[in-house]
Amino acid sequence: MRLFLKEYAFRPLYARVAKHNAASLKVVRGNGFKIIGEDKFSNSAGENYDEFVLQLKSTP
Repeated sequence: MRLFLKEYAFRPLYARVAKHNAASLKVVRGNGFKIIGEDKFSNSAGENYDEFVLQLKSTP
């Protein structure tokens, strides 16, 4: 992720992470993203998930 963030300098960037996915949330937050909200997501199988919406305003 750090290599991607260095190569892709456009900001702000947004990420969405399922609330139950602690490992992904740790990676995203560890790269400077901040939680700015919450939402819900339904996948193609019809399963519903709560998620965090995160934003990266500047290079970490």
